[in-house]
Parts: sequence; C-alpha cells; structure tokens
Amino acid sequence: MDELAEFTWERVAFADAGFSFREDSITEHNLFDLARRHPQLLVQRFNGTEEAANGADWEWWVGGPGQGWVGLRVQAKKLATDGTYHEIAHTTARRQRQYDLLIEACLDDEANFAAPILPLYCFYNGWHVPGGKAPEWPEDTKNAACPNDILPPKCRHVLNIRHLGCAITTALDVAAVHQGPHGRRTTLNGHLSRSRPWSHLFHEGRPLATSTAARSRPATIAAQVLRRASEWIHEGYEAATGNPNYDRLSEAVLRPPARELPPYANALLNGQLPRAAEWPQATFVAVLNVEAAG
Repeated sequence: MDELAEFTWERVAFADAGFSFREDSITEHNLFDLARRHPQLLVQRFNGTEEAANGADWEWWVGGPGQGWVGLRVQAKKLATDGTYHEIAHTTARRQRQYDLLIEACLDDEANFAAPILPLYCFYNGWHVPGGKAPEWPEDTKNAACPNDILPPKCRHVLNIRHLGCAITTALDVAAVHQGPHGRRTTLNGHLSRSRPWSHLFHEGRPLATSTAARSRPATIAAQVLRRASEWIHEGYEAATGNPNYDRLSEAVLRPPARELPPYANALLNGQLPRAAEWPQATFVAVLNVEAAG
C-alpha cells in the first residue's frame, strides 16, 4: 500500500506536466494492483452510475468467515494543482453534501446488514518541488499519524512523506474541516492535518519488523481495522460533536465484526457475480479474505 501511495504521489505531483489522472483511474489501478499481488483480495468493478446513491467510490470488506467482516466505504478526492480539493463541497441531486450522504448511507446499511460499515475518504496527494528536492511537510499542518506531534521526515510513523499519496481520514473529519473556518475548508493543509497513510488501516506506520500488526495473526485483522477506525473517529470528538451523526457512528463502530457479508460481496467471495438487482452502489467492491491461503 505504501508503494502504491508513492506511485499515486508521482501521478498527482506531475499533473501540471500535461497529464491528468482522474480519481477513478487511480482507484482502479491501485485496487487491481493490490489484487494482482495478493490473491486473498478479490476486486470487481460494477456500473459506476449509482455512486451518488451512497457517496462511495469503492467498498472494501476486510476479515474472514472465522473472524467476521468489517466494511469500509471510501470516497476518493484528488489534490488539484492549486493545493485544494475541488470536489469536497460536492452535493447530490438532492442538495445533500456528499460526505453527509456517505455517513448516513453507512449507518442505514449497518442496520440492514448487521455489520459495522465505516465512512472514509482517501485523498490522492502529491506536490512537485522544482530542482529535484524532496517534498516538504506543509507549514501549519499537524501530523495526525504521530501521537508525539513529530513532523516528517523525523516522524517514525510516516517513514516517507510520499506514503501520504493515498491519505485516509474519516468522513466525519472531512465534514468538520469543511464546515470549519474559512481558508482551510478545501485545502491540503486543512485535510492533511486529519489524515494518515492509507496503510495505517492495517498498521501504525512503525517499521514492520517491530509493529504490532506484523506480529499479529490473521484472525485479528478485522478487529484491528475496526478498532483503528474507531480510534480515529473518537480522536475527532471535539470538532465532530456538532455533527448530528457523530453519536450514531460512535455507537455503530462498537459493533463486533459481522458474521456474514452482504449478498453482493458474498457472491464475489464465492467467485460469482451478484444478480443485477443486488449490485452494489459503489463503483468498485473489494473483499479481502485474510484467512485464505496465499
């Protein structure tokens, strides 16, 4: 995941050289490259016209039949050359903010599927520094990945600033920043200060030889992902308490991993396509069965 984050960084950073990669192109490349390397990860692209129905670009189910499943719904946003995310304020046909729709759809489907489903954003970042110099950490920006408030490159939780080429945060954090003070609502600085490398869903960023995740057995992965996302939600408590969905989501992440997958994800796990009537509302669905051999 860190390698793909670096790959993404380069494509975003050099967009001003005449190339512009869309969010869906980056998402497709990253998911299918993960699937190519890891046979436990099954990925299927569906019709993307239904994205607005739940606000997600891709949906990821992590776990296994023995340990249960955790759902992640992710909306992707790419950094523009002016240092902002142009589509953060995107609204649906019903004039609802995309991040609010994503949160509410997760909460609704948690009840339908009896499963924890977490609303996340993945920011595709990269900025070019002339002269071949290493990119620097933006001024006045906190490093959310470091509990000691140490900034890269000295931080041992973010070993390479390019690992934030794919930066993950909760939809609650996105809402809190966008509804906060003017001047930071759509900026890199505003959202990066609440983001972590997307690999931190599975480990905390320390060198893998000493990390807790590296020593864990596969049967703990679903619980770890759920606990980590729950911690991020609660870390944003002060800023997010004004969101009417904060309490509901805080309670939802206390659910244990689900015993069963939704029908469409279960069909994918079994090497089938779901019936058209059961197709998901995200463009991509990925199922990571960490109990499978490979």
